[in-house]
Amino acid sequence: MYTSQRLLQRFSLMMFLVSLLFNFHTSYGDVGTAGLYSPPYSPTACYGIDAFQFPSSNLFATAGDGIWANGAACGRLYLVRCITSTSTPYACNQNQTIQIKIVC
Repeated sequence: MYTSQRLLQRFSLMMFLVSLLFNFHTSYGDVGTAGLYSPPYSPTACYGIDAFQFPSSNLFATAGDGIWANGAACGRLYLVRCITSTSTPYACNQNQTIQIKIVC
């Protein structure tokens, strides 16, 4: 009997820990505003005039104050999704997620 209770306690503890594991997320999302800039795109605050800073997809961005962290955001990759475009027609492919690189 003692062994059965012990096994039940361990099983309950294990299930509790597994449920905690699935309740923690490693990502964060927020709504923000994007801007559109014309060339030239360099020099940038992250990489200066290095032409190799821009990804081959040409999907890059500048970091706002919320994620800049004194330059720690340089080179980070983010998945972003456009919800709506208010000022530029056809600038938004709604609900399409793209990966961008922070260069400035």
